[in-house]
Formats: sequence, structure tokens, C-alpha cells
Amino acid sequence: MRSFRLLDERRSISYSIILGVWGLTAIYAALHDQYIVKISPEHFTLYHKPLWNIQNPELLALAYAFRASLGPGLILGMACAFVARLGPLPKVSPRYVLTGTLVVIVCAEILSVMSGLWAYFKQDTLYPAVWYPDQSQALLITATIQFSCYLFGATLSLIFLLLIIRKRIRNKPPSLQSTASPPYSLLP
Repeated sequence: MRSFRLLDERRSISYSIILGVWGLTAIYAALHDQYIVKISPEHFTLYHKPLWNIQNPELLALAYAFRASLGPGLILGMACAFVARLGPLPKVSPRYVLTGTLVVIVCAEILSVMSGLWAYFKQDTLYPAVWYPDQSQALLITATIQFSCYLFGATLSLIFLLLIIRKRIRNKPPSLQSTASPPYSLLP
């Protein structure tokens, strides 16, 4: 029986992209949640369900960061691997994907912190008030940062996937480019 391989290359390349993107996401989530817990420990102790009987707020934030990174990190890693390496177009290197992932993370964090600063200075919700379980200033800041982090992270990730596709199309060799002339010309 012949085995089927979706990506025609060494598995180590696919795994390096998938696990690399997840690893960067996990490290980011851990660092992100560590400053969130410093602003408002209640963000994790009161407004999250207990997790693995962890009582220490910093460890609880770390556990939630790990758990939260699994889905988005692995899904983004798989999406990057497929978009960057599948098909006849020139493949994008794992280094490009991991560097782009870092750019997405940094941009998402900057935008999230800016939204938290907005909540701090305005002392108001940025998102619908029903999303916030409490109106205390610390929770307004941390919840706004968290909502923004997910929103900007998802949006920037989709933009990054589109940029990978664009890079692959632009690097297409002449043998894959269409030789048919366009149906009309703007020049006489």
C-alpha cells in the first residue's frame, strides 16, 4: 500500500514550520499573560475557570497561556506550512515563515497594548460592555488587551497568509507563467 504525502518534501521541514510557529506563539502567550497577571491577578483567578488545581496566579496565567497557544498556534502553523509549501509554486522558506510570525506577534502585541492604554486613559470599555465581567479599571485594561490580542492576532495572521501567497506568486518561474496574451491592451 502506497502512503500519501500532502506536502512533497521532508517531514522535518513541515514540522519545523508547524512546531516553530506554535513555539513562538506559546512563548509569546506566556510572556503576554505574565504581565496581564501583574496588572490584574483576578483576571485569571476570578474570571477564568480553575485549571489543574493551580492556586498561584502566575502559574495559572502560564498554564492558560500554554493551553491558549495550542489551538491558534498549531492551526496557524499548519496553515503556514500548507500555504508556504503546497503546490507547484516556489516554496517559501521556514525562516521566512518564522520571521513573519514574529512580526505578526510583535504587531499584535503593540496594538493590544495600545488598546489597553486607551482603556486606561479613557477608563471605559473599547468593546461592548457585556464582554467585560467587571468594570474595575484593572480588568478593563486586561480584558481590552486580551480581546485586542485575539482580534489583531487573527487579522494579522490572515494578512500574513495572504502575503505568503503573494510572495509565492511573484516568485513564480517563467515555466509556470501563462504565455497567453491578454484579451485587450491598454496601449495602442
